[in-house]
Amino acid sequence: MLSLVALGMTGAVALAAPSWATMTLGMDAGTVTFWDATKPFVPPYSLGDATVGITLYPSRPLQDDGAPLTLQPFLQRLSTVSVTIGAGGNGSSDSNRYGLGTVAADIYLRPWFILGASLAFRLDGDSTVTEIYGTNPLNPFMQIPLGSVLVTSAVSQVVPRLDLGLRFGDVRIDLAYAPDLEWMGPSMVGTKLLRVYLDLRAVFARRYDLALGARALDGGGGGRVYLAGYVTDRLGLFASVDAQHGAIYNNTSANFDAASANAGVSYWFTRRVGGSASYQLNWSHQAGAPDGAFTLEHLGVLGLSLRIP
Repeated sequence: MLSLVALGMTGAVALAAPSWATMTLGMDAGTVTFWDATKPFVPPYSLGDATVGITLYPSRPLQDDGAPLTLQPFLQRLSTVSVTIGAGGNGSSDSNRYGLGTVAADIYLRPWFILGASLAFRLDGDSTVTEIYGTNPLNPFMQIPLGSVLVTSAVSQVVPRLDLGLRFGDVRIDLAYAPDLEWMGPSMVGTKLLRVYLDLRAVFARRYDLALGARALDGGGGGRVYLAGYVTDRLGLFASVDAQHGAIYNNTSANFDAASANAGVSYWFTRRVGGSASYQLNWSHQAGAPDGAFTLEHLGVLGLSLRIP
């Protein structure tokens, strides 16, 4: 149900009634290629996942006040409680399949002080076909294939996070700690204990959204820059870059390097239904791989948002 006509960014617009929740749907799909100049070309394989989530506004409803629709929850300093679940996989020889989810709360205890907490999990199941070899009875110095066996394994990943935030006008600064824990069956296989994040988000002129992030990691660190601009209250353009270097786990000297870039567009088809589309490029290199070897991911990302009265 629409409220009375009010003045928006582009003239007179009919604003929507308040919303107590927003439902989101997400999907990404693409390809992964491993490049190694010392080996024959390896054909790329596909990957993708899908998620569904809901965000509740427990303290007061989200008001459609004529500001860019994507920025309204931040500008109105709304407390949120959200749940997201999803699943995905890839088409590599490992036949990796996974499920994931996040439960999060971001609560304004004061207009200037925010306490946040979340718990994210991911469960990976790998099925790898391993060839079995034996001695050739006609030539004991040669191996011959005897068959193959399907080896399965499950890895669980849990990431708890605690976040403290300060708000100054339309600027928010957050300090967070989020260790990364992994298990294979009942045994812990790795920890990433040094995970400290410092983030700043600022909205200028109720139209430009800037986010800067720095993180301290085991054996390294990283950073992120995000910028969005809203041509109208419905149409936005955004881009981001991210880079990091660190140890794969806190108890090993093996390290990794990673970088990503993303660019896209968001548009609200009505005052309640919006969507986004973007392209993301991910690059990574891990210890043990040759110096000139790296993994490259090309992803197309789609999102849909629905405000619920």
